[in-house]
Amino acid sequence: MKNLTYPIFLTLFILLFTSCEKEIEVDTRQVAPKLFIEANVVDQEGESGVQLRLTQPFNATQPYTQVMDASVEIVDESTGSIYQLIPDTLGIYRHPELLGEPGHLYHLRVMHQGVNYTAEARMPYVVPLDSLSQEAPNPIFQNFSDANLAIVKPNFIDPAEFTNFYQLRLFRNDSLQDQITAFNDTGFSGQPNIRRLFLEANPGDIVQVEKLDIDRATHDYLLGLWLNTNQTSATPTNPVSNISGNALGLFKVAAVQRAQITIIPM
Repeated sequence: MKNLTYPIFLTLFILLFTSCEKEIEVDTRQVAPKLFIEANVVDQEGESGVQLRLTQPFNATQPYTQVMDASVEIVDESTGSIYQLIPDTLGIYRHPELLGEPGHLYHLRVMHQGVNYTAEARMPYVVPLDSLSQEAPNPIFQNFSDANLAIVKPNFIDPAEFTNFYQLRLFRNDSLQDQITAFNDTGFSGQPNIRRLFLEANPGDIVQVEKLDIDRATHDYLLGLWLNTNQTSATPTNPVSNISGNALGLFKVAAVQRAQITIIPM
């Protein structure tokens, strides 16, 4: 089973510096900016949108620049509906009527500086999130840390008909925690979820879990990010995008559910 936890930042370049006696020459030539596309279609009202950024050279003072002059379109191939997205005050391209539907196939089209970028993804069907439960930490874990360790388990039953892919996002008192967990159903297909989330929390804290039903391409992209974050190579590769046109980023189509729990002493 592929279980992964990694920082939330969608890092475009991860540079690992090691010291050695040999002098290293750094190539400081300018690299042409690349378009980074962060596109999301979800089944929650007002939460779908597309953010476009241009990568910057290594020595730039800002990691990216916002793109506000692109043409962005999302097509619901299942209904024929076409949504022309426009940027809001935060630079996120949105359409007030864009609302994802499980089972529908969506097509993304972005035109910027004469280059056409496209992607398609189908929203998975919803696997109901029943509840969250808190479990008592194993005393072995507590011996290694003075932190207040809390263990939260999302309760849902995986359907056996298909291979399913999930992403979990964890919030403590409305603050997104510095981890994302993505995994498939290997090991519990057709059975209750076995994945648990670990965090530092105090009694009375409100913990919210956001469960996303995702497709294989999204899972594999997140896995690529995790590998980049945890590898020791000084030349990481970008995770494989599902967007054509030599763009960076991801077109994610997901069904979203949320549940919360109040942490109690255990």
